[in-house]
Amino acid sequence: MNPAWRTGTVVALGRRMLDAREFDALPILADALQDAGCTDPELLTSCQDGTLSRARAERLVNLVYSDETAAAVRWLEQFVRDIDHCDAEDNSADTYESAVEIGRTGLDQGHITFVSIEGAHFFWQSDNNRRAFFRNWSLVTGVAVPDDQQAHHVQLHLLIARPFQARRACRAHCDRPAAPVTYSPLTPRATGPAEGT
Repeated sequence: MNPAWRTGTVVALGRRMLDAREFDALPILADALQDAGCTDPELLTSCQDGTLSRARAERLVNLVYSDETAAAVRWLEQFVRDIDHCDAEDNSADTYESAVEIGRTGLDQGHITFVSIEGAHFFWQSDNNRRAFFRNWSLVTGVAVPDDQQAHHVQLHLLIARPFQARRACRAHCDRPAAPVTYSPLTPRATGPAEGT
C-alpha cells in the first residue's frame, strides 16, 4: 500500500468501516483510492468485489487504513505460517482468516486448539507471545481482550491441548517442514484502529 494513497477521504472511509465493522462502502473506497492515484489493479478489483467474506473485507480495509493495521495483518499471517497451521494455504487472505478464527475460537469456546505443536509452543514459551498475538488480533478485529481474559483462555488451551497427537495428525494431513517460531512482537493498541497518516 502506497502511503500517498492514504488521503483524508481514504482514511475516513477506512475508519468508518472499521468502527462499524460494516464493509459495504468498499466500492466507494475503490473510487477514493483511484482519485488518490492508486494504480494497483488487484487492490481496486478486490474493493469492487461484492462477494468478499467479512473477514476478507476486514483484512483489505486494515491493509489500506494505516501502516499499523497493515503490519498487524502481516504479523498474524506470518504467525499462521510459522505455526504450520494446516488449514491455512499459502494465500494471504486464507492465513488471515485462520488467524482471526484462532482468536475467536479462544474467546467463544474458552480454548485454542492447534493442529501443530508449533502453535502450542508459541503460547507456552512466554506471556509476551500471548500478549503479542492478542495485541495484533485486537487491532485488526476491533475486539479488545484484557490480559486476564487472555490468560484464562490460554490456560484452558494448555489443559486440553495434546501436542504430540496433534503433531502426528498434522503430518498425516500435510507433509511439509515446520517453520521456526521467531517473533519481534509489535505493540499496536488493542482499543481500536490507529489514525492513518
